[in-house]
Amino acid sequence: MTTAPFEPGSEPFPDPDAPAIPDPTTDPPDPDVIPPEPGAPGGPATPGPQTQPEPV
Repeated sequence: MTTAPFEPGSEPFPDPDAPAIPDPTTDPPDPDVIPPEPGAPGGPATPGPQTQPEPV
């Protein structure tokens, strides 16, 4: 063989026709997809006073 054997961890040259796949380990998070802060509208519920009426 005249070509070097494929080594684990090494990646072949990316296909110029393939769509770019963002790598979360290298690319910074997209500012448009920052998860909402706890307590913010649409964010995860935070423990606090219940606004729902209690069942009687």
